[in-house]
Amino acid sequence: MAILCPLAVSWWVFIAVFCVLHASYYNFDRLPRFVKHLFVYGKVRDKKKARGESAWDTLLSVPKGCFWHFYALSFIWNSSLLGFAVYAWFLGGTFPQKLIGLLNYLTYYPDEPSSHLSIILAMIVIVIQATRRTYECFFVSSYSNSKIHLIHYLMGLYFYLSLGLSVLSKAPNLKKGTFIQLNDIRINHVLGITLFIWATIHHHRAHVIFANLRKGKHGEFVDKSHKIPHGDWFEYVSCPHYLAEILIYFSIQIVLGFDHTLFLAAFIFTLANQTAASKFVHRWYRDTFPDYPKDRMAVFPWVL
Repeated sequence: MAILCPLAVSWWVFIAVFCVLHASYYNFDRLPRFVKHLFVYGKVRDKKKARGESAWDTLLSVPKGCFWHFYALSFIWNSSLLGFAVYAWFLGGTFPQKLIGLLNYLTYYPDEPSSHLSIILAMIVIVIQATRRTYECFFVSSYSNSKIHLIHYLMGLYFYLSLGLSVLSKAPNLKKGTFIQLNDIRINHVLGITLFIWATIHHHRAHVIFANLRKGKHGEFVDKSHKIPHGDWFEYVSCPHYLAEILIYFSIQIVLGFDHTLFLAAFIFTLANQTAASKFVHRWYRDTFPDYPKDRMAVFPWVL
């Protein structure tokens, strides 16, 4: 069963960890310092740092600006997996046997397969997302001197390495060619891609708004301080970038179908991770700015 394969087990362990983080939200300050630094990062961690950070904490920290590593790795790895699948299915090539062996070990591949088109579209969406975020890291965003814990950093690398493998766990025979016709398109493909485009637009807008808060009159980055963001989805939630990312991975789930249980675990992990982070960021904004809009929620308008 896919739910018992090694990759699925790792997803559910991570989900359990972030569920515990949710449960400890109101007692978070009572947790040991190393536990707190393990989960919070950026401006939320800076507040904790002001209360004291050991040399060991500093040693096990990675600059937040290294976020580009995640997306560059995702682009290289997942575009390679996509390329191998296209080569094997449509160009008469061969999917690397070692990768098939890795899928067999981690995911119990071959599981009951999804359609070729569902797998291809999901992988394309993952690669587009990685490409855009890599671009934004270099040409849009301006990161402060904030840090993330080394374990959190490694978890991010693991996440992006595991995404494509999770999708391919229900890939049709990777040793046999095929072709795609227009009648292979299903309503879930149309809905998923539409949601992806909509969420991507707002995800990008959120990062542009963040970057503009630190720009001077001539467009140069002159300020590393934090300010209250306004515009677009910021009028409803403190973390529209997290909301958009949740919707992006939900769009992939729609494309694949909800019978793709291994990717469902990856999506639930994203949901647990992003909602937990949003709650801490929301509390930071409200504690830091007395005039912070009181009607904003953390990540889901009018809900959370």
